[in-house]
Amino acid sequence: DSITIGLAIDAKEQNIAAEFAMTAKDGTDLAKTMALNNNLKSMFGGLVGQQAAMGLSVVSKMAAEDIEELMGSMKGMREQAMAMIDNAGELPDQATRDDMKSAVGMIMDSLEATLKGGTLDISTAINLDDDEFEMVAGGLLTDATKLESGVKKIVETAKTKFGFDGAKLNVGSFQGVNFHTVSVPLNGADENVQNIFGDNLEVTLGIGKDRMYVALGEEGIKAIKKAIESAGSSKAETAIPMNMSLALAPILKFAANTSEDPNVQRIADALAQTNGKDHVRITNRSVTRGSVFRLEIEQGVIKAIGGAAASMGAARGGF
Repeated sequence: DSITIGLAIDAKEQNIAAEFAMTAKDGTDLAKTMALNNNLKSMFGGLVGQQAAMGLSVVSKMAAEDIEELMGSMKGMREQAMAMIDNAGELPDQATRDDMKSAVGMIMDSLEATLKGGTLDISTAINLDDDEFEMVAGGLLTDATKLESGVKKIVETAKTKFGFDGAKLNVGSFQGVNFHTVSVPLNGADENVQNIFGDNLEVTLGIGKDRMYVALGEEGIKAIKKAIESAGSSKAETAIPMNMSLALAPILKFAANTSEDPNVQRIADALAQTNGKDHVRITNRSVTRGSVFRLEIEQGVIKAIGGAAASMGAARGGF
């Protein structure tokens, strides 16, 4: 029905924003699809804290035809996974292959049940402190107990058949969420990966009745507990379809601490002077029969990029 493109420079808020808005004609299939994403609620709205270097929340109600298409894709993925297990030469015998196929089947069952429910609700946050990396994500999951059973079966098979002892099951619980941990050796991994995670990548799974959390980092259980408390035990809050935020100062500071590139350090130094005006935000919100996509860049980011470019140009003897 209409398309609107806008650009705003807000001196008070010290940012630049661009918007793209679209509304569908009343009564059309597109209008009905758009209407599904009005008045959305999320179980994970509080997971992304104010201090997160990166936050992403996605909430969506899917139309029946979209669900059908995704289910077709899931069927293909299941068939490919089973074929890979059948052809995996490192699996010692048919009994092991059958165990792995059963475990993967349970995980796929849970994912397919979630898609059939028609609701997508996922949030992810990355927290950076100098050279310490922490990521935590949470998502709505139908019949999560079946997924948990599949994970446990994979862990048990890995331990009994291959002697892998880096996974620990049922290491704790919190508000109905069970914790399991996996320590993945990074021997031979890329040097930058080892600089971030160390000798081992610590992965924590938190699985409840209708949700799942994943954390990367040494304090994974602590991070998931904090996410559960921040999001609330079971209260869904009003949300928009997509909300993404990047705080460039901590991201570039972290990059500078794990990189020897002087240009990265110059940009990090420039962003450190922005007094918190270092965000890039991307959102998608619903309106009547349509949606509005918005890109917002804070003034500090623009100044920092310009200053860093000038500094790099001077360091090279001018452009």
